[in-house]
Amino acid sequence: MTKILLIFILFAGISLNAITIDENKKACDNGYPMGCYSLGVMYLEGITVKQDNPKAFKWFKMAAKQNVPEALYIMGLLYEEGKGVEKNIKKSLGYYARAADLGENSALERIKKDPLLEKDIELRIKGVNAAKEGDFQSAIEYFQKSLPLREKVLGKVHPAVATTYNSLGRFYYDMGDNIKALIYYQKSLNIREKILGKEHSDTALSYYNISLLYEMIGNYSDALKYANKALVIHDKSPITDLQNIQNYSRIGWLYEKVGDYPNALRYGQKTLAIQENILGKDHNETVRSYTNLSFIFSKIGNYPKSLEYAQKALSIQEKTIDVDNELSIMRYDRIGWLYEKVENYPDALKYTNKALAIQEKNLGTDHINTARTYDHLSFIYELMKNYPKALEYSKKALSIQEKVLGKEHINTVRNYEKVSYLYQQTGNFSMALEFVTKEKH
Repeated sequence: MTKILLIFILFAGISLNAITIDENKKACDNGYPMGCYSLGVMYLEGITVKQDNPKAFKWFKMAAKQNVPEALYIMGLLYEEGKGVEKNIKKSLGYYARAADLGENSALERIKKDPLLEKDIELRIKGVNAAKEGDFQSAIEYFQKSLPLREKVLGKVHPAVATTYNSLGRFYYDMGDNIKALIYYQKSLNIREKILGKEHSDTALSYYNISLLYEMIGNYSDALKYANKALVIHDKSPITDLQNIQNYSRIGWLYEKVGDYPNALRYGQKTLAIQENILGKDHNETVRSYTNLSFIFSKIGNYPKSLEYAQKALSIQEKTIDVDNELSIMRYDRIGWLYEKVENYPDALKYTNKALAIQEKNLGTDHINTARTYDHLSFIYELMKNYPKALEYSKKALSIQEKVLGKEHINTVRNYEKVSYLYQQTGNFSMALEFVTKEKH
């Protein structure tokens, strides 16, 4: 091994005797790229195995396919020196460029051997710094200047060129130019699918970026299409539970946006299972999933399951969140509505009255939102055929509507009609007639 390669490996922090070859092979086979990288080091240096450059090249290449910056750099060295593979300076420079793009500083020194790539990296660094300052237009100009240099050295269909297109897409996205962002993301994807394949992590990133763009412009069908392509790759990779939560949650949300509620439920439940396991049942994100599942179940008319998840969320929220606020009003009102849907009217009254108590306290008894809750209570009492109580709350709502909306507002007129009907149900026909007259005027 050359002195520079040995120095790099030592400074990369590789513990050369800490893990056996079998353990590294198992890690590599299970999708952990550092296991592949460690095998490359072991064969390159002859640690616990016979030194073998071609085998070292094989394992480093596997690690490089998964974007391990150190592996990309060593692949550049191996091609440059012809160790375990035929010497190829162009391929060497390509690996150095990819390593440099991922922040591997050692690669920057090797790139200086090629004036065009050295200028490419110089422009890219300026572009990255401009983007950090929020000057995306300048970042775009620097990267557009660097692109032909990179293409001239590496060719137009190269993973490092795809990285430049991806960066340009991101800068346009940050500027809010979604059309141009999509053009550059698509250019990047075309190269990645062709060179890296449809199961590479970089290809997954392109799918994800394009999905986000389609989501931004409200094209949820195409957003879902590309999100699912990314998910297929992620599901085969050893990603963390938190990443799975993010992926499944977003896919579920997209299915909900396109009206595919069975699949929205499937991914919502996948999300919830991981959250309950690693975050616990009282975590805010878990509670959010309970609420989301409740809404989806109500969309498909499964009100008992919707109520079950809404109650799970509420039982935690009542312990951890201030209950005298607008969100609590919405929660109690919704649970009251769900109890109404399952024809449990006593509990429907209980939770709707909880919402009303907060409204009367925070908003007062003359607020239009309080009037809506009076109307809701009237409706529940009507379902219970308790017409006197239904009439009581309809009149309370009507009193507010007349003051706030005026007597000719459509909602006020409708309530005249309802009050008239409720008077009829209580046998007071003279009052029923009086409100019929108000309705007509």
